[in-house]
Amino acid sequence: MGNRDESARRLGLDEAITRRDFIGGALVAAGSALPGIPTLAGAQGLDADWGGYSGIGDYARANGNTAAVVNTAHALRDGAFEKKLEQARAVDDLYDLVIVGGGFAGAAAALEFNDAGSGGRCLMLENHAIFGGAARQNEMEVDGYRLVGPQGSHNFRVPPLVEAGAAPNLAQEMWSRLGIPTEFLHASPANVADGVRIANEYYEPMMRDTGAAIGYYFDARTHGERGGWVRDMWSDELQRTPLVAETRADLLRLHRSDAHVVAEAASDEWMDQRSYAEFLRTAYGVGDAGMRYVDPILAVSAYGVGSDAISAFAAKQLTMPGTVKDKAAALGNPLEGFPGGNATLYRYFIKALRPDAIEGGKDLVSIATGKVRFDALDSPTAKLRIRLQSTAVAVRHVGDPQTARTVEVIYSRDGRLQRVRARAVVMSTGSWVTRRIVRDLPEAHVGAFAQFHHAPILVANVAVSQWRFLDKLGVSAARWFEGFGFFTNIRSSVRVGERAPPLDPNYPAILTFYLGFPHAGLPLAAQTAAGRAQLFGTNYRQFELQLREQLQTMFAAQGFDARRDIKGIILNRWGHAFVAPQPGFYFGRGGQPAPSSIARLGFGRIAFGHSEFNGHQNWRWAATEGRRAAKQAIAAIRSG
Repeated sequence: MGNRDESARRLGLDEAITRRDFIGGALVAAGSALPGIPTLAGAQGLDADWGGYSGIGDYARANGNTAAVVNTAHALRDGAFEKKLEQARAVDDLYDLVIVGGGFAGAAAALEFNDAGSGGRCLMLENHAIFGGAARQNEMEVDGYRLVGPQGSHNFRVPPLVEAGAAPNLAQEMWSRLGIPTEFLHASPANVADGVRIANEYYEPMMRDTGAAIGYYFDARTHGERGGWVRDMWSDELQRTPLVAETRADLLRLHRSDAHVVAEAASDEWMDQRSYAEFLRTAYGVGDAGMRYVDPILAVSAYGVGSDAISAFAAKQLTMPGTVKDKAAALGNPLEGFPGGNATLYRYFIKALRPDAIEGGKDLVSIATGKVRFDALDSPTAKLRIRLQSTAVAVRHVGDPQTARTVEVIYSRDGRLQRVRARAVVMSTGSWVTRRIVRDLPEAHVGAFAQFHHAPILVANVAVSQWRFLDKLGVSAARWFEGFGFFTNIRSSVRVGERAPPLDPNYPAILTFYLGFPHAGLPLAAQTAAGRAQLFGTNYRQFELQLREQLQTMFAAQGFDARRDIKGIILNRWGHAFVAPQPGFYFGRGGQPAPSSIARLGFGRIAFGHSEFNGHQNWRWAATEGRRAAKQAIAAIRSG
């Protein structure tokens, strides 16, 4: 242990930096680990040290799935509430609508209910300490600058203008309804090396090797003297890389696959019947090296597992290599990103629904940076009440679902169970929750929800005092092939307010790491379970040490010093971040319907709406499904 402890001190684990302010600079859990997936142990379970430092500002108590949220969820999974349901205390008068889940789907459902003009009362239950689902942000302060990074949901595309005489699509409707700008300002880079292009967001350079000056790192421990950095490795067909000829050929087949037309001739249903790995092998001859290259991208961009477990049609939705002929036409407007990801986009929903909930006006800066008025969210006089830290544990019709006039919702809050009733309920939660808490779920729905598999992700935001180490390499983005994670970049995010640092290598910045846990080769359910075991079974200090070691290994030669230059670390753990759509997910298999076609069917006075039904989760699909579910609920309310 002596050498390991010395390595930890050398990398700065004894430094009282921002990430450790919450415990006064003392080391915690030094060498401890949480084996497997933790369960609720007695009345304790996980504690705050497991989650670590969570930042400042409105989101300071909600970095990913916090220990409190995980403990409650595992208590629900383990049946801890069953004997207490009848003791739940009734609160509030009858609501017209209760929405379970406070992400984009829930917000869109609330907006649809509001715009329907019924004037009814609505309650939204959110299990975290602030609204937004995965659309939340982390905030830190370094050298007087406010640094902001995404917790999960990261980017968006401004919808194209509505053509004369054409009906707007949902994204266009929402943009207009919420008053979101269609043009944005970005910081201009200063003092950067020639040719260093900086992307506006994270995904484009990570997924498609475009939009930024990208450096590729090959670890010397694997590649010996030929290890090191290669900029723009595709420009000379990988000749400067230390890869062997067979691997280079495989990666080039993958990289050039867009020139082929196999996918154009294949129907979507045909692609859905096979995995993405099978498709690449049979259509383009891509082998194991190509799969190892795409698996991390799939794991952090949308699906969380390996290419051998994912429908090829799912990969097409992401415009992954080989699935579309013309990416530019398929993608539309360029991707944009706010500093804190889609937390700002979500706050536009809240400002439209509850103008008093965020201080300030309806301009971008006010909505993005205005303080949340937590005391106003659950006001008894509001048409929409937002109740935080409230985890639904049971939802059921009061009587026969075919004839019931109300639905009962029981939720856990502050360690106590409470119950409310409503004329209809929208479940805007993931199916891993829905199938446990909707107690009178029809058998068809039970079977459909069992076909939804979910994978984890870790999003780490690391505040650094400067990023000259990237600029010295002539890059703004980095990808690597061994070690912890695989990608990070400097971003020219949408400019919001005046407290952000200049886009200059000599000033502080946030490096965001999206970290997946793919286990290619295992069955789908085993891949997702193994990933969650890693995510929940690794303590804060172990993840911190891996991040520090990775950065130090890659950038020490460019002057980076983890002990000196890392100023803050926030971890966001998402146990069920993505739905992982297996072959047959979209069109069904073996004569059976697609699970989403059944999941979209409400029953009685309960409707279901979540982005997972589309397979490719983003704010637009969440809003689409949430709005559809709200319309079903409104119809049930109006039926009497």
